Amino acid sequence: MVTKANETTANVPHRLALWLASSIMGLHEDAKEALIFALMIGHQRMGAALDKCLSKLEGDSPRSPSVLRGQLRVIANALRLKDDFEACVLRLADLYEVATVFPSGNAVDNIYDWFAFVTYGDLLDADKLLTILGYFEQCLTERFMPTYLDPGGSLDRLAFLITKSLDDGDLPELMDLEPRPLAVELRERGIPLFSSVESPIKIISKLLLNYLKMTIKFPHGDL
Repeated sequence: MVTKANETTANVPHRLALWLASSIMGLHEDAKEALIFALMIGHQRMGAALDKCLSKLEGDSPRSPSVLRGQLRVIANALRLKDDFEACVLRLADLYEVATVFPSGNAVDNIYDWFAFVTYGDLLDADKLLTILGYFEQCLTERFMPTYLDPGGSLDRLAFLITKSLDDGDLPELMDLEPRPLAVELRERGIPLFSSVESPIKIISKLLLNYLKMTIKFPHGDL
């Protein structure tokens, strides 16, 4: 992905762009029910959001991705207060389709089928930004690939991380639920652990950060 700031063009790896852009993007009402498994954020909206916030960034000194992300988030919140946030709002038209039907079968039913019901609206953080999605996308970016549901594949990694964030006593109860109520329970018990960007001590956040460090090589250092 290519973005521009201060007349300087930079090539940004797709997963890094998603991780940065998600923390500065709000969600329009028309996209709240969009299904995560079926739709991905298009490059144009990511680029527009990054260009908008990068243009307000002071200085051009190197900084780590985590520092940059925090600075961009401050800028995004300031733009929202000034009612100058439109470039950072994700609409349904900004999403592109990667799947039409969630897979089924012995390797899916009662294992991954809950994920068919997770929406973009479910992944908003306490500030109504898509920060949580940025973490999820580190596992799910390859969900349009045939290996999506393979052991160790993107959905397997996400399910493992969410499951590890839950208390052992919760698991027997959750495993007896049908897919739709299970999605609701996981959303209420697991996903909100992301809700505060300033609380990295949460178990699932640490797991995901460790996963990111092991699997992604960022140009300016670790997260």
